[in-house]
Amino acid sequence: MGNGRTIRVMGTVVSTKLSAKGNVFLNLDKQFPNQIFTVTIFKDKMINFSYQPDKELEGKKIIVTGKVTNFNGVPSMAIDNENDVEIMN
Repeated sequence: MGNGRTIRVMGTVVSTKLSAKGNVFLNLDKQFPNQIFTVTIFKDKMINFSYQPDKELEGKKIIVTGKVTNFNGVPSMAIDNENDVEIMN
């Protein structure tokens, strides 16, 4: 799924997690551990958001733009700021 290329991915945020390290994980379309795509926002990038993504995006359909990588067999994308997220509903 576009490994290393910048693409847009659409899905519904069905579960979120704020880790002990302060990173946010948004699981699209299926809950962890069965997620089909994970969006990661690292702690140092949270200052680039005017809202709390783990709270504001849960249950919303979103489009994210970035580079797709593979983390433990799950397609993933790390985003840097709120401009990388388009909220559809």
